Amino acid sequence: MSPSPADSMPSAAVLTNYGSPSVLQWTHVPMPEPSEKRVRIKVRVSGVSPTDLKIRRGDLKAVFPLPDPAIFGFEIAGVVDAVGSKISSVSVGDEVAALLPFGGYGEYALAGAWTPKPPQVAWNDAGALPPRLRPRSECYASSRWLRARPS
Repeated sequence: MSPSPADSMPSAAVLTNYGSPSVLQWTHVPMPEPSEKRVRIKVRVSGVSPTDLKIRRGDLKAVFPLPDPAIFGFEIAGVVDAVGSKISSVSVGDEVAALLPFGGYGEYALAGAWTPKPPQVAWNDAGALPPRLRPRSECYASSRWLRARPS
């Protein structure tokens, strides 16, 4: 029996509605494709913060309406898997950390700013950025705290 098309699709924890943890459903999603100024990261670890919990419960729905698909998660660490055509500061295989506007609860995420993961920093630590530095924009937060390389 051959694998179904869904077997080759990545998975993500998708928020199906506001509410308890049960509204997060692990499901197949389309592979995100980087635009010319973004990179795709194979996520190794994703942070979970109080902001994530408030969004899931619906406390911030006026500020964070559910996108489609609703894959939240702002902070990740992982390995660059694909690079946009205008990116020269990072290569496939590089280990990085990033703050995202969304998408960190997936197997793959797109980032417009990132920083190299120092070899001495454990994966779990690289994926847990301080909540007080939550981005209003991923580029601002990443460049200020992480000294990221913007696209």
